[in-house]
Amino acid sequence: MQHIVPMKRTLIFPVMFLLLIQTSTAGVVEERATDKLWPPPAAGSVHMEALLEKTLFQVDVINLDLWLGPASADQVRRLCAATDQAAVSPDSLAAVVARSRDARVRMVLQRDVGLDRFLAGVTEDMQRAVNAGWLDAEGYAEVATGLPRWLAPLKEQGIASGDRFTYAIVEDTLRAVFTRQDGNVVIDQTDVGPAHRRALLGSFVAPGAGFREGLLADLKRKRERP
Repeated sequence: MQHIVPMKRTLIFPVMFLLLIQTSTAGVVEERATDKLWPPPAAGSVHMEALLEKTLFQVDVINLDLWLGPASADQVRRLCAATDQAAVSPDSLAAVVARSRDARVRMVLQRDVGLDRFLAGVTEDMQRAVNAGWLDAEGYAEVATGLPRWLAPLKEQGIASGDRFTYAIVEDTLRAVFTRQDGNVVIDQTDVGPAHRRALLGSFVAPGAGFREGLLADLKRKRERP
């Protein structure tokens, strides 16, 4: 039976990513058949495909796809194409991601994760977003104190391999959906206000967050291409 929880919430995941940036050139990015609850990114979006690994044993934990809409994508391309790459600050691209107001995210779990462990990682990377100046203390408190209540429907079963999170950010509106591997939608919510998008995107790219390392490595590879 489908169970949709009608309360505010936002989901974030701490990440250690290997990143590949690509560009969508065909009308819109194709949706997966099981992800019809969220609108696909528009043409001209920048696509980041990432793999989260448990570093000690190199075990795959989560696959992530992130699209930045055309406006943010243009900023990314200008930075990557800059002639004087030495003048491009490591924070420049991270800031574009963190401040985007048009983004789509899909995260698919490859292993089971307990809710308590998930929440601990979420708040840790959110604090990094605060330290980076992309999320204020009030926004952090709003999201961090609400997370255990918002994610309560996941407490009993936890987050299992094959489960997925999808997010759509349009301006200051964030829609978040949690879907079980069998297609059952457990959470489908819409939050309005900048704190939610800033917490989600900022936690991916703040200094010290796992995503940031992969992002900068990808930039280095681009600089070294002939």
